[in-house]
Amino acid sequence: MKILILYASHSGNTESIALHAKDMLIDSGHQARLMDVSRDNELNLCGEDHIIFGCSTHGDGELNAEAEAFFDKLRAENADLDKVRAAIFGLGESVYPDFCRAAELAKDEFEFLNARVISPILKIDMMDFDQVKRTRDLSAWLDEVCRAFCMEADPDVWHSPTGAM
Repeated sequence: MKILILYASHSGNTESIALHAKDMLIDSGHQARLMDVSRDNELNLCGEDHIIFGCSTHGDGELNAEAEAFFDKLRAENADLDKVRAAIFGLGESVYPDFCRAAELAKDEFEFLNARVISPILKIDMMDFDQVKRTRDLSAWLDEVCRAFCMEADPDVWHSPTGAM
């Protein structure tokens, strides 16, 4: 399966997780490619079927500037992502009340653009420094996402107990 991993990284943490996800997907036999949303001005998502999007939460539960500019561009282009199935992961710190809220905002943006967003959003707590657990949780979530991408049924009804790291 071909999967495009998009990330909006301000400090490099989201990029690191996205790169790790790409490597895991390739190791599982998928074709995965990685793109930084702030560096590719020719990005056309309308031809994509499967997208994984990652971003971090900034300020008072907001999208970072890179993610905001990305969604502004898509809205300005009237992008219609009705053929796209998307999965989202977000980074945040659980000490804040709006933990990983940017991932929820990204979900809303993709749905506004008619993409079908698979649940759950993976919420990565950057306050948890257990790399083994983080890798295990990311791997399990990617397995679930790939199964959902392959499902014939509407992915909007697919749910899983996984979703927080």
